[in-house]
Amino acid sequence: MNPSVSFPRSVLFLLLLTLFLSSSFASHANEDDRFKNCEPFDCGKIKEISYPFQGRNQPEYCGHPGFVVDCESDQNSLMFDADAVSQKFLVLDINQKDRVLKIARMDFWDSYCPENFINITLNPTLFQYTPKDKNTIFPDFTWPECSISVVVPIMEEVVKGQVKSLDEVRKVFQRGFEVEWKIKDEDKCRECLNSRGRCGYNPSATDQDNHFMCFCPLDHQSDGLSCGPSQTTAPVYSANGLDPEKSQSKYLSLSFTNFGI
Repeated sequence: MNPSVSFPRSVLFLLLLTLFLSSSFASHANEDDRFKNCEPFDCGKIKEISYPFQGRNQPEYCGHPGFVVDCESDQNSLMFDADAVSQKFLVLDINQKDRVLKIARMDFWDSYCPENFINITLNPTLFQYTPKDKNTIFPDFTWPECSISVVVPIMEEVVKGQVKSLDEVRKVFQRGFEVEWKIKDEDKCRECLNSRGRCGYNPSATDQDNHFMCFCPLDHQSDGLSCGPSQTTAPVYSANGLDPEKSQSKYLSLSFTNFGI
């Protein structure tokens, strides 16, 4: 005869409930960590930098891999790498609402004749020039020390007059140029933000349409794309399960790497 062990129903229920709550709390804690880690950050005059940008020191799930930025504390300036090797840009402004990034080439910031002349090549799946940009030739200007041509976009408004001196050229380059970013999950991110969540990126997703993630505060449930209502009041359980008469929920209103989407 096989020995058997019997448990009172109330003990068995409490055991199952404990296991369920432990799993639930662990999941919520992990979600809350990602929400905190992806908090918008400031760098110099540029404030509230957030998705699709990812700070160099943030986890990779905080932003799109093609938008990694680096805040250099000694200069209090935000740097942006186009291909992580040869093209480095100083970020002059980020317009999150209109999705416009204003940048200037670092190799032309102080040097009139840099060691390597490279045309700017941006990832066309992520960026496009704005109507304010212009490729132009300075017909009345001669660069005495350099004999190589290079294409650098500039703001059309800054070259309305004649540019004849090295200092004038340097100032034109330092005004930078604009690019508009374009990613497929802008609408998803807007929905996530409207639900008090923070947008993120799943680097392990194999489907290109499923990279987007929405991280929620500790007291909110996430369905992957948005955050549900606040659950600040814990449910009340009886020996037979959830007691709907005593359970309540409170509702609140509410980082150029050459990657494709």
